Formats: sequence, structure tokens, C-alpha cells
Amino acid sequence: MSSGIRKDVQIIRGFAILSVLGFHFFPKTFPNGYLGVDQFFVISGYLMCLLLHKSSEKPWYSLIAHFYFRRLKRILPLYFLIIFATLLSISWISSDFLFVKNLKSAQKALFFMSNIPEPEKVEIGYFRKLTENIDFFTHCWSLSLEVQFYFLVPFLYILIRNFSLQIQIFGFSVFGIFSLFYFAISVGSVSFNSVFARIWQFMAGMIVFLASEIQNSENFEIGETSKFLEDSKISENQGYLQNYSNLILYSTVIITTYAVELKASIFRFLVAILTSLFIFSSSDSKSIIDRLLIYTGNISYVLYLIHWPLYSIWKSQTEGFSDFHRDIALFLTLFLSIILSILIHESFEKWSIRLDWKPLFLLISLLAVLNVSILHKNEISKVLKIDLYSKTSFPPTFIPFLNKTFSSYEDVDVQNREWNWLDDEYLKNPVTGKWKGLSYRQLPRNGTGKFKFRIIGSSTAARLSHLIQDECGFLASQMIQLTVPTCEPFYPTTELGSCTENSHEFQKIVDKEKPDYLIIASRFYNMGHPLPQNITDMEYDPILAIARNELQKYMGGVSRKIIILHAFPRNNYRTFDRIVRWMAQKMAPEIIDKKVIEPLENGYNMARQRYEILLKECGSKCEIIDYHDIFLNPKTDFVRYFNEIGLHYFTRNHHLTPLAFEIVRPHVRDICNKFDEI
Repeated sequence: MSSGIRKDVQIIRGFAILSVLGFHFFPKTFPNGYLGVDQFFVISGYLMCLLLHKSSEKPWYSLIAHFYFRRLKRILPLYFLIIFATLLSISWISSDFLFVKNLKSAQKALFFMSNIPEPEKVEIGYFRKLTENIDFFTHCWSLSLEVQFYFLVPFLYILIRNFSLQIQIFGFSVFGIFSLFYFAISVGSVSFNSVFARIWQFMAGMIVFLASEIQNSENFEIGETSKFLEDSKISENQGYLQNYSNLILYSTVIITTYAVELKASIFRFLVAILTSLFIFSSSDSKSIIDRLLIYTGNISYVLYLIHWPLYSIWKSQTEGFSDFHRDIALFLTLFLSIILSILIHESFEKWSIRLDWKPLFLLISLLAVLNVSILHKNEISKVLKIDLYSKTSFPPTFIPFLNKTFSSYEDVDVQNREWNWLDDEYLKNPVTGKWKGLSYRQLPRNGTGKFKFRIIGSSTAARLSHLIQDECGFLASQMIQLTVPTCEPFYPTTELGSCTENSHEFQKIVDKEKPDYLIIASRFYNMGHPLPQNITDMEYDPILAIARNELQKYMGGVSRKIIILHAFPRNNYRTFDRIVRWMAQKMAPEIIDKKVIEPLENGYNMARQRYEILLKECGSKCEIIDYHDIFLNPKTDFVRYFNEIGLHYFTRNHHLTPLAFEIVRPHVRDICNKFDEI
């Protein structure tokens, strides 16, 4: 590291990344650590202005080319490398389950669009995504936002570069004020994700640089490592502020590490201002230099990119662990994040930022090709017909439901992969093209039936809704579904913070609409939680008490019948993709059954017991769809979630495949026909 690097700014960069790590790894202890990202935006604005000012005498096209070369050289190689390594790791640790689940977010990350939510996910903010989903690329939103600003900043600078520094400050202040106003009036998702609502933070850093230039007798010198900031001599006029630089720094640290959650809109502004003041007032005074923090600042970019994928691996792989073992694994994950960051910084990062443009272009191109290749690995496998099973074949098997013949386990594996790939598509309402939220189902005969149908629940209900529409549609004058991720209609699922609100919405649609028929479907979460330690009698079970209360409300709002999907065993997503491989290896199906179903004592038995009590109390008003009984193998008295050649009945997300769809269809048809006879 060059001696010209501004060590004081590296210190605040080090504090910023530590704040972010604290927020991600220990959110309850450091609920305000996310403000470290706001500090990064201010520092980035400072650096952008430094680079642009250094090239201010060049022609406009040279200035733009120089700016983009220095910025992209710093960002792209490491960014593409980490994304590729993350995708490779996801594919390795969980076969295709997490890979498919993260495919869209990986694609958006590669094109620096992670801060642009999909329309149906606008309501799922960044903070909910951190706790509710396993998205390996959630953290890429901030870098996406910064790169988007790169498309604006050199042109903004060119507009005012020929004016005095004072007028440049005035110009950037105007831009910043407009942005701050937009930030203040925008809804939460826009103020958080929009580059226009964040410009004021970049402008704060740019203004600080220009103000320092006015005060300094010497220009900044840019070093080899363009991401880091350079030394500047502080003029005498700044001397009085130096006495307070430590106080400013410590105030920022106190805010970002404060154990009580603070109001984001206010303290985001305050932290940005304090960071700007610290950069302006500080120097390389030995009293605030700490080598460990300086080095933490040096590795901050690598650490930011790598820590979240590792945290996501921890989160996905420790489900079902005891709290003690999860905590141990969490600390080891944090330690591994730091060690890997040091190794990558000292090797790849330092090497890549010294590259000239030709080898740099080749490196970026290679990494881009690798990322595109792994994103499309399933399609490539199909084209190349990669043989995963030594071409193990069996007599041609025709599946009427699919109108397809299978003659090898490779054919079966390709089909299973395709079903998992299209899982989200199978959930969508054909009318609206989405499944989350409230939507109307298209009915046969233009809805000339007599009865109002309502479908509520999780994605499990969204999948089942197609069958309800097909088989009960002739009875319906109107069919509306309200389906949301994860939430159980009988209990506000604690796995998702929004489920309490959604539980009220489930009740509201029944109370307001007074449907004739109500379909309730979800896989179990809280309904499978064990009894509290001090309770042995189900009559005193607090979860069951709430579920009973919800059931009574539903029964009071429905005039004819309620269809309830019974609790069913969940497939183990870590092993489910291995069914075909094991069958090709001649493993007994009875052994495979046990390997690919979560242990029944891990929630299923308790959920089943609670549902049985609810169904008994509901009596003749309720009809049951029971996947357990439908897929029960009578020879083993255990469910089987695949057929004789290995085709899956469920996707990794516990949704019916098209094959299982047709197996369940007769059961739904029988229920609907009974309704017609009432």
C-alpha cells in the first residue's frame, strides 16, 4: 500500500464495513449497522470527484474514458469473480435447489440491477429480504446503485468543470438538494433503491473533496489503487476542525453500533453528514491511526462482496441445527469471511488493479463468459447431452399425463430439472401472470355457476388453485385467490414478519366476501412447532388455541364448505435431487424414501396432530385433501414422492409437479362433484 493513501479515510472505511458485518451477522445486536453502506456512498462520491478532478484538463471524451477505465478496473474483475464463485458454491452445496432460487438475482447482479425490485416483489423490502429469503446476491444492491450513478456523474462534472471550485460546489449542492427532496418524499422502496434518491450522498462526498481542494495548497495525488483515497495536506484553516475529527468519528461509530434501532431516514442523513465532516476535517494524524482498522479498510471491498454469500451458505445449511451449533457455525463463517478476504485481497485484487487495459479486457471477458456459462448450465447440459449416469437405461416407459417416453435416467433427470426450473411459472395465475397477492381466476362458461369461491394460503395454495379452477370452476360465479409466500392461514407464521398482517387479510377476504366455498392450503411451519416445554396437554397448546380461533372465524364467514389441505411430509431439498442418481445406482426405493423426506418428528407429526384436531372440530363443514394419503406407499406405510423411474411428485419447494398434479386431480374432482350434489 502506497504511503500516499489517506489512512484516516481507510479507518472510517474499516468502521463502515465492520458496521455492515455486525448488521448482517448479528442484526439484533447491531440493528443500525446498515448505515455503514451510507458511509460507503459518501466515500465513493469523494473518490469519484477526485478521479474526475484529476482529469479535468483532458478533453471530455478522454475524461470519461479515464474515469470508466479506473472505476471498472477496480470493480469488475473482483465482482465477476465473486459472483462466479458464489454460483459455483451454490450449485455444489445444494445441487440445483438454491441455484434455481437465486438465478434471477444472480442475473440482476451481473447487470448491476440488484437495486431494482421485480414488480410483484416491491413490497418485500431489503430488510425483509435479509431475514425472510436465502438470496446470495441481496448485498449487490448497493454496488448496483453506485455503478448506475457512474452513468451520470462524469456528465454532471463536465457540465460545471470549467467554473470555479466554489461554483462547482454550488452546482453539486443543487443536485444534492433535489435528490434529498426526492428521497424525503418517496415511498420506502423508492427512497432506498432509487439512484436518484441516493445522489445526495454521493454529492456530499464530492462537495467535501472540492471544499478540501479550496483549502489545500496542493492537489491530491492519485495512487495505483484507485479505490483508495490519497493523502492531502490539511491547511491551517482546517486546523480548528482537526480537534473535533475524533469526536466526529466516534459519534458515527456510536450511531452505527447502537443496540437500539434508530429511525432510518433521520440517521441515514446524519451519518452521511458526519462522514463528510470527518473526511473534510481529518488528516493522517497519528492519534487516530490504527493499523488493524486501516487494513480492514483496505480489504473492505472484498469483504463486502464475500461475506454475504458465506452468510447465506450458513443460513441455508444450518436449518435444523441447535442454537448453540448454529452460533458456533456463524462465528466460524465470520472468521472464514475475513480470512478469505485477506487472501483474495493480497492475491487477485492487488494483481488485477495493476493490469493494463488489454489483459484487463481479457480477464473481464473470461469471467463474464464463465458467469454466463454457469447461469445456463442446465441448457448447456441438454445441448451437449452430458451423461451423468453412464447412460443407464431401462425399458421405454410412456407417461400418458406427459405424453412422453423415457428410456434413460438422464431423460428423467432432465425432466425433473425442468420442473424445478419452471416451478415459479406453475404457480402463476394465467390471467395476471403472477401468484402473489389478490387475483381473479378465469372461469369456464364465463362464470355462470352459482357460488363464490375463495382460495387462501401460501404458494402451496397457489399451486392447488389450478386444480380447484379446473375441477370446481363449473360451480363458480366468482373465484378469487389470496396467496402469499410462506404464511399459514391458521397461524401467523413467525418465519415471515409480514404473516401477521397477511393473516388479517385472509380473515378480511372471508368476512367481507362471505364465500360459499373456501379453500385453505399451506405447508406447515409454526403448526409443526413442538409444544412449549411446560405443556403436555394439547388442550393448553397456545398454537392450537390460535388455530382454533382462526378456524372458527373462517367457519363463521363461509356459507357452505371449507376445503383444507392436510399437513403433509416435506421433502428434504438437500437430497431430493439425488433420487435419480440413487435409482441409477440400484438403491432400493424404500431406502431412498427415508433419505428424501424430512424426519417426521421434525414438525410433521405435530402439525398432523394439530390439523386432525381442527378437522374434527370442523366436522361436516370441512372437506380434506390429503397428500399424505394420496402418495402413501401401502407396502411400506410411508410416503413416496417419486414414481418407478424416478420422476418427482414434488419440486424442491414442496409444490406438486405436473405428474403429481394429475395424480391429485381425481381426489379434487370427487370433492367438487360432491359440491354439485349438495
